[in-house]
Amino acid sequence: MPAESLVSVGLAVPLRRRFDYVVPTDLPMPVIGARVRVPFGRRSTVGVVLAHPSTSALDPAQLRPLEAVLDATALLDAALLRLLDWAATYYHEPCGEAVMQAVPKWLRDGRSLAELQPVSYVVSDAGRAALDSNVLSRAPKQAAALRLIIDAKRMSQSDLRQAAVTADVVRRLREREFITAVRNAGTAASVSVKAFEPASDLPTLTDQQLAVVTGMREQDDGFRVNLLYGVTGSGKTEVYLRLIEDTLARGRQALLLVPEIGLTPQLVARLRERFAHGLAVLHSGLSDRERCDAWQRARSGTAGLVVGTRSAVFAAMSQPGLIVIDEEHDPSYKQQTGFRYNARDLAIVRARHADIPVVLGSATPSLESLQNARTGRY
Repeated sequence: MPAESLVSVGLAVPLRRRFDYVVPTDLPMPVIGARVRVPFGRRSTVGVVLAHPSTSALDPAQLRPLEAVLDATALLDAALLRLLDWAATYYHEPCGEAVMQAVPKWLRDGRSLAELQPVSYVVSDAGRAALDSNVLSRAPKQAAALRLIIDAKRMSQSDLRQAAVTADVVRRLREREFITAVRNAGTAASVSVKAFEPASDLPTLTDQQLAVVTGMREQDDGFRVNLLYGVTGSGKTEVYLRLIEDTLARGRQALLLVPEIGLTPQLVARLRERFAHGLAVLHSGLSDRERCDAWQRARSGTAGLVVGTRSAVFAAMSQPGLIVIDEEHDPSYKQQTGFRYNARDLAIVRARHADIPVVLGSATPSLESLQNARTGRY
C-alpha cells in the first residue's frame, strides 16, 4: 500500500499503540499534528495524526478509512509531539492519551478552529465618548472596564474575567454599544513586544535580587536549569518578572507554572499590573471556552506570557523562550489520576528539547533539586 495513503493516529483510549487508517482519495492527506475523525469500534472519535507509515502491521482488508480531516495545518507542532511521545514512554502511558492531554476539550470534541476563534472586545467611538462626557459617572464598574480595554487596546473574555470584570458588566457595555466584539486572527503571529513594555516605576532590586538577575542574564543562551532558593518574602517573584520581561523583549514567549489555582488570582493581578495584556491563563477553574481561548492565544503567539497550573506544561506555544516553575517542590505538580506525570520534570524536558532556560523557584526546594544544584547538574 502506498505510503501516502496511510496515517497512524493517536486516540484517547487505554491501549498502548497507535492506530493505522487509510486516507480515502476524496480527502486531503492530513499533516502530522492535525486532528482527524476516525471510526473506532462502533463509534466515531477524534485523534491526532502522529506519523505517515509506509506499511501497516494489519492486513489491508482490516484497515478502515478516515471519516474526516479536521485541520488543514498542524494543531500540535513537532516539538510538542516529541515531548508528548517522551512523556508516554517515560511514564508508561498510552501515547494517544498523552497526546490528547495537549488538546483542549472543545477541540477533542471535533469542533473546528474557525468556529472557536477567541472573541476580544474593543471600545467603540460611543464608548470613548461616554468616558469623555462622564456619562458613566453612576456606573463606575463599566467605566473601569472601558479604561482597561482602552489601555490594552483589546481584551478577550478570559482577560476580562481575570481582571474581575463580570459578565453582567460586559453584557451592559455591549447592549449600550460601548464595546464591540471582534474575532482574533487564527494564524500564528510573533509576540507583540510593545504589549510588554515594563512600567516606569519598577521596584528597586535588592542586592541579592540584582546579583541573581545579572548572573542569569550573563549565562550562555540555550538550555540550562537554575534553582532559585529564597525564603518566603525574599523577592523571588520579582526575579521571575525581570527574566520574563527579558524574554518578551526578545520576541519570545514565557511559561510560568504555579502549583495551585488558589495562587493564580493574586499572581495574575500582579502580572496584569506589570504587563497590561498579552497574558493567557490556563487552569481547571476556567470554562471550556476560556481554556480554548487561552490555548489558542498561546499557540498563535498573541499571548506572550502563559500562566497556569500543571496541565499548562502542555500548552502549545509558537515561540517558547523561558519556563519558570514557582514552588517547584510542591506535590500539586504531580498528576495522580488518568495520565500520570510530574509537570515540573516535564517542563525541564520540554525546555531541553526547545533549548531554552528553566528557573525553579522555592523557599523549600525538593531534595532532588538541591542535589542537582550542589553537584553542578543545575
